[in-house]
Amino acid sequence: MAEFTAEQLVGIARAQALPASARLIRDWVDLGLLDRPRKRGLGRGRGTTAVWDENQKDLLLVLLGHRRDEGASVPALCNVPVSLWLLWGDAYAPVRQVRRALTTWGRSARASSLARAELVARDALGRLGEDSASRAHKMRFRELIADIQAGSPIDEDLLRRFARAAIDPPSGAARGPDGAPLSGDIYVDGVMALDRGLDSLPDVSTAVLEEARRRYRWSREVYAQDQPRLARDPDLGHLFPAPTFQDLAANACRDLLLIVGLLLVEQDSERGAREAGMG
Repeated sequence: MAEFTAEQLVGIARAQALPASARLIRDWVDLGLLDRPRKRGLGRGRGTTAVWDENQKDLLLVLLGHRRDEGASVPALCNVPVSLWLLWGDAYAPVRQVRRALTTWGRSARASSLARAELVARDALGRLGEDSASRAHKMRFRELIADIQAGSPIDEDLLRRFARAAIDPPSGAARGPDGAPLSGDIYVDGVMALDRGLDSLPDVSTAVLEEARRRYRWSREVYAQDQPRLARDPDLGHLFPAPTFQDLAANACRDLLLIVGLLLVEQDSERGAREAGMG
């Protein structure tokens, strides 16, 4: 596979009218947008030079294109290497790079909390159209979500109380199609799992990341098969759009960290059960 120095990468990018510099490449390595280079020897007594492979060269061009054409921010660009790793593996973005990209995205998510309440019920009340919840409960639920998005600590008990009041029908049963229900508790479980995934950065283990990738791929396959049926649900079908690569790529960091959080919660539960059994 061909290898490229920083100077060569800059030249290739500029030839395609994509502004770049050696400083930008170094910065993007630190952020996880690009992998760390390999050191290539220059011959006896001549030292080494830093080089990137063909896949990283292509990744750089994609990132620069998103930045030029869409004005994409660094956190948004973090989804690109993470989505490559999720779909095609370490040859396109190794796990060491993914870890840095997730950490960069997570810092932004922590600062603005754009991801902490952004789950299946994103903008929940505006999209769910629940007629049974009182106006006061709807307003309080909106306020709690807005507080979380503004960076307030999550009061799980309070959020759970008003999520149930705002989302659940009078019968208390979960809403939505078979296999993909939504209830106040399911919504809050997702919020807490995503928060746990964010808390795990940057020290989440490689084993957890790889298991999360396996579950992510499985869940995407299942969703692609079930989506037409889910979308026909008269109540919540609008929450199940047809899968697109653009949607996948735009949400890769959030989706991966949600699954990481769910895995960690699952591990905590299993550990607690074992300890209780030993006691």
